[in-house]
Amino acid sequence: MESFVQLSLSILFLIAVILIWFMIGYQLLLTVAGFFHQMRSRKERAEVDAMTFDFPPVSVLIPAHNEEIVMAATLEAMLALDYPRDRLEILVINDGSTDATGEIVADYVRRD
Repeated sequence: MESFVQLSLSILFLIAVILIWFMIGYQLLLTVAGFFHQMRSRKERAEVDAMTFDFPPVSVLIPAHNEEIVMAATLEAMLALDYPRDRLEILVINDGSTDATGEIVADYVRRD
């Protein structure tokens, strides 16, 4: 009986060692495959970045009514867009604001 228990434990230990080495090998395989995939993706991304695209013209409409608090941040976000400036039109629609929304927009128009 004692030899049966010892044999069973030896087999379980062997299975555990094999599984551990399998998991280590699998992680190494994933790491190497991920590295090569990243290298190939960088090359493809560089090729795409080198291409020139004909972007369509885009108009961004910003309706505003008493938006003095957020108007500067909104305009900064629109100016920070990654889009060709000659193809981007930003239109602010001031709906009779009673605060300084119009003046903030006018300041940005003068700056640009």
